[in-house]
Amino acid sequence: MTLDELATRMNHHHWTEGEEARRRYVTAIFLRLHPESGAMEVVNCGHNPGFLVRPDGTAKQFNAAGTPLDCCRG
Repeated sequence: MTLDELATRMNHHHWTEGEEARRRYVTAIFLRLHPESGAMEVVNCGHNPGFLVRPDGTAKQFNAAGTPLDCCRG
């Protein structure tokens, strides 16, 4: 499953939890690491930036590019 599909499913699940859940936002970061190539995919569904801390202690910030999971009907 792609990370976009995972975020869409989580959004749908949140919507189906009911009226109370629809009044709240959920921030989430989904990450898939490809260890053989060192590449990673990130979907940041939220209003806060995410950080990747490398083994050497350096940090890389990635901004939120999408909306928080909320009451979208998807």
